[in-house]
Amino acid sequence: MNRTIARVVPFGALALLACVTPTPDPVSPVGCWYFERDAAATALNLPWGVRLDSVELTGWPALDARGGGMRAATLNADGPADHPFGYWMELASDSIEIGYPAGGGLVLRLAPGDMAMTGTARDVGDVRPSSATPAVRLTRAQCPA
Repeated sequence: MNRTIARVVPFGALALLACVTPTPDPVSPVGCWYFERDAAATALNLPWGVRLDSVELTGWPALDARGGGMRAATLNADGPADHPFGYWMELASDSIEIGYPAGGGLVLRLAPGDMAMTGTARDVGDVRPSSATPAVRLTRAQCPA
């Protein structure tokens, strides 16, 4: 009988430990991301990358009407630019959107990951209007100084 108790107690302790072990937080997309240089990136004229900040972006009516977003900055070879990206927001626990806060331009819908994000690009407004949604891939990298 003592052997039975000895077998049950460790198993019960493991089950209890599994119930109280916290689940890891989702990976934050904040940081710098660089676009994979492929045919889609070339066709869309994508910049080198984008910096996603944790600073709230305010004062843009089109963005404020959707609940606001966080600041994003386009990264180019010669430094930051103010477009085509200026905001990012969480759409759900499994996706984010990156775009221009005044509307128009390119909107990226991405599934965030630890070291890479994949998703689609959609042109909105008067920029290359098409029904195509090419696949895009970004890789996390160190932010420039």
